[in-house]
Amino acid sequence: MTLIIVLIIFFILLCCVLGYFIFKLQDSDSHVKEENNNQNTKKQNTITDVVELVSDDSLTRKELFLLCEAFLKHNFPSKNGSGVPDSAKEYLNFILLIASHKNADAKIISFLNTEAKKKNPEYASDIERYESLGLQQRKKT
Repeated sequence: MTLIIVLIIFFILLCCVLGYFIFKLQDSDSHVKEENNNQNTKKQNTITDVVELVSDDSLTRKELFLLCEAFLKHNFPSKNGSGVPDSAKEYLNFILLIASHKNADAKIISFLNTEAKKKNPEYASDIERYESLGLQQRKKT
């Protein structure tokens, strides 16, 4: 009888130890994923990095949305006069690339358009134009 009780206690302790190690293993995996996400965010520091990333045709809808959010953290350069400065072309090119991306849907394009116009009202017509160009390119492919 005591042997059975000892075996049951041993089995319960063994299950607890295994459960603890499994929990720790899953927790360490989530930390690795968080570190990878942080590294990806750090890689998106400049507008050039974001534009390079959005050029990848294999990006998913979710990844495109995250890139749009990263893009919106950047401010367009101020307009000088009526023309678009060369430094702003890269920002507008991002909008064109999103609008022409095969995995971008209407919600992403609309979100980017609306938020970019809110943040940069002086570029509203340029944002519309580049979005239209991107949509035209999308129809061609």
